[in-house]
Amino acid sequence: MLECAAIIPEIWISDLCRTFIKWWRTLPEERRAYWRSRMLKRQQFFYIAGFGVLTFGIVHYVTHVSETPVTHRRRYLAFTKEQFVKLSEYLYTVVMLCFHLLLLLHVYVHTFLCSQVVNLHPDLFPAENHTLVFQ
Repeated sequence: MLECAAIIPEIWISDLCRTFIKWWRTLPEERRAYWRSRMLKRQQFFYIAGFGVLTFGIVHYVTHVSETPVTHRRRYLAFTKEQFVKLSEYLYTVVMLCFHLLLLLHVYVHTFLCSQVVNLHPDLFPAENHTLVFQ
């Protein structure tokens, strides 16, 4: 599941780049010249934006590197432990809300069958205070 989620942005970016290249090749020469001149006018903006994205990436990486206590290796962690616990709890609730009938249907059926057997044959199961009820 996570492997698929990691591949989706790569596919999307490659598809976006192919679409742009196809659009650029089919563009008439005068429109290409217009877009080139427009880009050259805004060249300073592109340099500043690229520098800002690069700076943000470096700062994000440096602040998310942690050292393991045993081996003293440094590694990149996208989430802290608290963030990962909150994220996993949230995903658990979402999955259970969406698929609880599919995930727990066999448990309900087995519980129902066991409760029927126990309630029909109390002499086989002598525990006096144990009554299974299907809810």
